[in-house]
Amino acid sequence: MTVDDAENRLKSALAQLAETQVRDCLLTTLDMIAFVKLRLAEGGGNSRGGAFTDYSPIYGKVRKEKGLQVAFKDFNVTGQLYASIKPEVKAVSSGVVEVDIIPRGIDNNDKVRGQLKRDGNILYPTEAEIDDAIQAHTQRRVAQFKKLFS
Repeated sequence: MTVDDAENRLKSALAQLAETQVRDCLLTTLDMIAFVKLRLAEGGGNSRGGAFTDYSPIYGKVRKEKGLQVAFKDFNVTGQLYASIKPEVKAVSSGVVEVDIIPRGIDNNDKVRGQLKRDGNILYPTEAEIDDAIQAHTQRRVAQFKKLFS
């Protein structure tokens, strides 16, 4: 292989890594969203390990009448909030992809904003959730790197 061949191969591989960077970051964000949704659904509390506030007595009664659980806040009645939570690429620059985790729709944004005073940002991941997502991200990127440079 000539120096020019090696240089062209390296340029091509770096371009392919850059092309897959946003996709891999979105996959990592989806991993984190799944971890957060699971924690919320199982009553795992907030990102700092604390319990969420209880449902108000009135709202707890309404939930119970609808056959919904009331033992802990799960932020789930119709599933619309959970379904609306999606990653959104905010910015991409050399080597950095910034992604927001936000609910889609005014009603769902209002639900999350309404919880800020009582329970903080319910969509914020725990340190363990972040670590697990980073580990999965690293594995994806290393596999991509190996594929390109093997």
